[in-house]
Amino acid sequence: MRRLVFSLLASIVVLLPASALAQSMEPEGMMAPAKPAPAPTSGTTGAAAVAPKDDLPPVPQLTKDLDELFAAAWKDASVVPAPDASRGELLRRLTLDLAGRIPTVEESQAFLACEDKDGVRRTVERLLSSRECAEHYAETLMVALLGREAYLDSIDRPLFVDWLATKIQADAPFDEIASAILGAKTDDARKDPASFYVLLGGAPSDLAGKTARFFLGNRIACAQCHDHP
Repeated sequence: MRRLVFSLLASIVVLLPASALAQSMEPEGMMAPAKPAPAPTSGTTGAAAVAPKDDLPPVPQLTKDLDELFAAAWKDASVVPAPDASRGELLRRLTLDLAGRIPTVEESQAFLACEDKDGVRRTVERLLSSRECAEHYAETLMVALLGREAYLDSIDRPLFVDWLATKIQADAPFDEIASAILGAKTDDARKDPASFYVLLGGAPSDLAGKTARFFLGNRIACAQCHDHP
């Protein structure tokens, strides 16, 4: 789970309070422009300047390095970082990102009442270890692999999502997942849910295009109509 999710969310979760692009998730603030952040008193920016040092766990060096890159880019673009997210906004964003839903009333009350400096870390760990997080990212991966048209197919796609979620929850490396999907040896999705990708990939040319785009990061579908560079 961590291998896949952390690679996608490191810059969101760790750098969220300093994001120049983040908008408030509250209804009245969804379209409002970001307000200038208060000038930090310690001379730091980004995740390292969210709260007094004694109130936070140590900031990883990678976070500091990324903060510096973002700060330099913002300065060059004359961008003013958004103000720090409130605890309620932070919980909402974390839960949406990791579980695909808003937090429950009970989760919100417990989070807001917690004064432990490791409360955010524990919340992230709880969400990452949950089955709903694995299922949320399995659904996301399925759409990335097959497109939303997969939702219209009659084949039992929950089998594929459940298989993906089990792999993600078991912290399977992505190369293992990719090998299982591309190397499926049956055309019966109920015997091997990984074969769902090949079954729903469409015509060979469509499947080749989707495979190159997702696993290789290249687009070859253009070659169906164009023969020039």
